Amino acid sequence: MKEAKPVFKKDNLLYESEEKEGYWTITSRLHPETRELIINPTAREILELADGSRTINEMVSDFISRYPDVAKEKIKVDIFKTLSSFTRLGIVEWVGDNPFLYRYEEPLNDGYSLSVAQEDNLRDIERFIKSMEDLSKVQEGIVSYKNPLIMQGEYSELVLRQKLFAFSEEFFLLRKDSKTKGMISISLPVHPKEFGATVKLVICPEKFLNDLFKYSRDYLPYLAVRDISKIEFYETNIEPVDSFLSDFILKAGFRKEAELKDEIGFGKDLTIYSLNYGKDFLDRVKEQRKKFI
Repeated sequence: MKEAKPVFKKDNLLYESEEKEGYWTITSRLHPETRELIINPTAREILELADGSRTINEMVSDFISRYPDVAKEKIKVDIFKTLSSFTRLGIVEWVGDNPFLYRYEEPLNDGYSLSVAQEDNLRDIERFIKSMEDLSKVQEGIVSYKNPLIMQGEYSELVLRQKLFAFSEEFFLLRKDSKTKGMISISLPVHPKEFGATVKLVICPEKFLNDLFKYSRDYLPYLAVRDISKIEFYETNIEPVDSFLSDFILKAGFRKEAELKDEIGFGKDLTIYSLNYGKDFLDRVKEQRKKFI
């Protein structure tokens, strides 16, 4: 990480406009589905420092000298979060190896962080899923979703271990104090000629769902052992998702792809929503992954 130097690539912005009080509206060329993003003056200042001449640690030192009254840890979190987020959007590139490509950890506010599950997270993931199995006990403000095609016992310790070791399902975690506080899991296609990954579980505080979903969406193609081109989300007429999640998936860019009548039997119709990745983004992923093959 010490050798890597970030570069703010303005050419990768499809749209950029300065707003009031130092805020900017931007759109990523590689991720146009994110639509317009609002960035604050601090994030903009961090991006302007990312000119390819400084390492992350040098940027942290620069900010500490500029803002001596701000806590050093807060400065570090702001810089890591900004560089990680905009690296995923293709707006920041790197001189040297991208330090976030296979590190996959992104800090958030209030001690929370985003990460990709590893084998040593198995027990914590199993405990967390079990704690949320009774949806009637899920606390208010927690988004909870279970894919309607999940089979009984699919998240037992044995099966969960197989999923993690076989890389057949990726688990994206919201963590705090070394404990899982939220999760999105996405399974990879089984057949070589299928290219749709599928959302299996969503358990996340509402206020962090946007962060966790974007993190999951952007890192999944880097992790996938099979090529993917889209993420699918399933819903049935018998068990529709709540209004908060329904509104969220549409705002996130999912579009209704198909409605299959009596697909599951017993009068259960299956509706499939899809979020497609752009060709430019997938091409970029393939190029960056070549470094690690």
